[in-house]
Amino acid sequence: MCILLSFGFTITGSIAQTPPDGTLKSVEDTVVFDLYNSDNQPTYIDIPVYITSDTIINSLDFSFYFDTIDLTFDSVIDLAGYLTTLYNTPENNKLSFTSYSMENYAINEPLVLLRFLKNTGNVNSSDLDTVNAYTNGDPASHLITDIATEYNPVPEPDNMIKVYPNPCNGIFNLEITGIEKSHKIIYVYDLSGKTVYEKKAGSGYFFSDKIDISKYQNGIYLLNVRIGNIKYTKNIIVE
Repeated sequence: MCILLSFGFTITGSIAQTPPDGTLKSVEDTVVFDLYNSDNQPTYIDIPVYITSDTIINSLDFSFYFDTIDLTFDSVIDLAGYLTTLYNTPENNKLSFTSYSMENYAINEPLVLLRFLKNTGNVNSSDLDTVNAYTNGDPASHLITDIATEYNPVPEPDNMIKVYPNPCNGIFNLEITGIEKSHKIIYVYDLSGKTVYEKKAGSGYFFSDKIDISKYQNGIYLLNVRIGNIKYTKNIIVE
């Protein structure tokens, strides 16, 4: 069972490791759900959320589903102290949280912590799914890092996944480098959630593909790449 969360907010702090890439408005904003640097305790987990961007950010919104077998939502912890927020307790399996600030949001630093109680002790990136993210009201990319283990270093999508050109005319290149043992699944969705492209690839060190969605109308599409427990999403602008 999954529960839908809807959010928006701001903050400050510092993050140990930062795995980003970008999207719309400037095609450079990414919202990172950083399980890799989470405070993973026996009974709960605090997940930092931060933004990578090259623009001034004054609002953040996002939504996602979480696995209620493994997790129970507890609270959102404000790390900044300057948030203006609207917060609703869950109703009909939906949690809403919205905020804005006259101060500029910190970049590459934790904005909030999402606290979940652990029902089973088994928590990983697959517990968060179907993320929608917005910065300053515009769609943004998102990245979910996985729980840190000795054999699971934080990914570096800037070096690992390349998409170009973007914006494009409906045809763009996707290159994935550096993860040899994990199979890759590539999806492209329109904003209604309809799948317009899907491909499964093997576990080679290098993957390259030319993706053609030119038969569909101009607009914003969501590229979703899944490599093992790594999930990466980027907005593709077709014009």
